[in-house]
Amino acid sequence: MQHVASRPNPPSGGNARAQKIVIVAIILFALAGLMSGFGVGAATRPHKQTASTPPPQHKNSPPITQTTPKSSPTPKTDPILANGIGCPNPTYSFAQNADGNTDYKLKALIVDQSISKQPTPCGTGKTIKATGLTCKLWLTDNLDSLHTLSRAQLSPVSNLQQTFPKEKQGALNFDGGQQQIQPCSPTGTTSWSFTLSPDLKSGTYYLAVVADYDGKVFNWSWRSIIVQRNHK
Repeated sequence: MQHVASRPNPPSGGNARAQKIVIVAIILFALAGLMSGFGVGAATRPHKQTASTPPPQHKNSPPITQTTPKSSPTPKTDPILANGIGCPNPTYSFAQNADGNTDYKLKALIVDQSISKQPTPCGTGKTIKATGLTCKLWLTDNLDSLHTLSRAQLSPVSNLQQTFPKEKQGALNFDGGQQQIQPCSPTGTTSWSFTLSPDLKSGTYYLAVVADYDGKVFNWSWRSIIVQRNHK
């Protein structure tokens, strides 16, 4: 019988233990790397910022200035222009003597047409107590000239200085420095004192009065008189 000598094999238990150690080391190394990776990732990852609504900012609005709208001034209405002028209402002596010596007086009440424009052309109204009116007294023996007196004779008011159609020039001689044309009295009653020229013939005449407001509105009226020529 033949015996074969052989080298004995190294014990198997030592190799297994060494492999286990290597495997454990690899696993630990891997875990260490993995954990370090997580740490780095956590450190480098940007934090998610939760969007928050900023608190409302209250702006100080400028105070609202309430301005009262300026109302345009209401233009003042001129009462004379608005109401017009009525026919002057004279009081006088009906019979007059053309002797150049006898004094006569005529008073004319100047009124408006604030109550009514009727009857035309005089209307009815109240006494005008105002300045700015001009009055004129004249004498004529021609009634038609009074009916046909035109605006051209009354406007502008300076035209009152002109002799009216058929006016008897020099027939009225005024006393005390009075004038034939004068401002109407602000009392409402304008008066004249005068004598009649001895050159007048006996007959029917007409004393006429006009009230003119700056040539814008005016009116006139007349009264008949009987002129006697009783010269001494």
